Amino acid sequence: LALTFNTTQDHVVRAKVGISYVSAADAKLNWQSENPGWNFNAVRQRAQASWNHLLGGIRVSGGSFAQTQEFYSLLYKSFLEPDITSDVNRQFMGADLKIDTLAPGQQNQYGMYSGWDTYHSLAQLQAMLDPTAASDMAQSQVNYYSEDKLLQQWGYNELNNYVMVGDPADGIIADEYAFGAHNFNATQALSDMLAQANTVNAVRPGEELEQQFGYLPENGAYGCCHAHGFTSALLEYDSADLALAQFAQDLGDHADATQLTGRANNWENLFDADNNLLTSRLIDGLFEPGVTRTFSGGFSTDHEPYVEGDPYEYLWDVPNDYTALFSLLGGSATVQQMLTPYLLRPNGYGLYAELGNEFDFGEQFALDYAQDPAGTQQVVANIRNSLFQPGPEALPGNDDLGANSSAFVWEMLGIYPENAGSGTLVFASPGFPQATIHLPNGKAIHIDAPAAFPSTYYVQSLLLNGRPYSKLSVGIARLARGATLDWTLGTLPTAWGSGPTDAPPSYGYG
Repeated sequence: LALTFNTTQDHVVRAKVGISYVSAADAKLNWQSENPGWNFNAVRQRAQASWNHLLGGIRVSGGSFAQTQEFYSLLYKSFLEPDITSDVNRQFMGADLKIDTLAPGQQNQYGMYSGWDTYHSLAQLQAMLDPTAASDMAQSQVNYYSEDKLLQQWGYNELNNYVMVGDPADGIIADEYAFGAHNFNATQALSDMLAQANTVNAVRPGEELEQQFGYLPENGAYGCCHAHGFTSALLEYDSADLALAQFAQDLGDHADATQLTGRANNWENLFDADNNLLTSRLIDGLFEPGVTRTFSGGFSTDHEPYVEGDPYEYLWDVPNDYTALFSLLGGSATVQQMLTPYLLRPNGYGLYAELGNEFDFGEQFALDYAQDPAGTQQVVANIRNSLFQPGPEALPGNDDLGANSSAFVWEMLGIYPENAGSGTLVFASPGFPQATIHLPNGKAIHIDAPAAFPSTYYVQSLLLNGRPYSKLSVGIARLARGATLDWTLGTLPTAWGSGPTDAPPSYGYG
């Protein structure tokens, strides 16, 4: 089949494309309803106005043209996914491969969730600026669970793709709720999340083994779903359990919150005092031999225990309880000596943090927990000024549906959502002299740092709503009531934020 056009008189060929995951008839109905007529300029103007409204939720000024352009380009990329998969008649393809219909109150069904990547920083940003869409994204997962009893690990539209490890839907839904997306069935979501977290299923194939041993044994029988990367998988489950604990706490389920917070620290069962690493263990309790900082040895299964990384990178992948980890490693002074060179060359691999890959996201703020906030300020400034560059090579690796882009947005604001579901933002220092986050509730977060410059990033002082503030974290709920952060920055490090009670919270029991 071929189409030809007589362009003798008019060289412009106009066409429309309708998309539906349900049927060709729905695809036609979509473009007939959403794009009637042939006014290209009107369509373009509506699209530009819509994007300008969304991206205008954050206004920055005072920086260079290149970095400002990069900021808005990556903010734009942070809102490209997930996709709307429902049609104008409210039909969508369900996870059971049957046509379903949206319930009243939900505007759109969403698909395409790069879960392993996006729970770190993307879900929070989307919920903060567009809670209506984020609420629908959370409800979409609840809908899928009602159809096939799975909250997606890596969702390819309505289908499940087990390409990575962990249970990231817990982090995504808890993040969306913590950052303002409340218009979904949160009670049902909590029930679904608890059911998935506490049973053996395709997303958590090792849950029975974890409950038995307190870790995922390298030589355990998992049975399905390309189970692999058992050290990494346990750390991902820990992050998911903490996020679920925070969500349960927010909804008044204190018993499950307490139990899950404890289980979120099962990483301690992998700490090997002989090598000071998180080392895979066998069913008999023995640690796998031959594990060094950059070499994971010869293992008894066909699976590497560390997904896309090495043992030293994964040592620092426990932000839910840095206090306990740092204690095991010998205290803050020792940890400072370890972290400073580790974070010196972002994406240096091996003995350096791979901060262009999502499992390492948040480690750039680890020095905040070790009484060295000036170290964090230097690391984050280095990341945003060297790892992210303007132009086509801006991103350090695969964006993974907005994960890298959103991390840069937070880093330029000088704040970062360290632990999924907690609603806690940890501090570095801002990259723009001025930034204002306009929230959908009509309030605003003003970030003023007149001296901010690529070489001026050390915090001299901070005023929160006009009062001195030295703590290295703040809750989004407090900022969402309207807030002003006045930063004084300089070229030399100070002791600001290094007091024994200034560190961000850890979530463990010692």
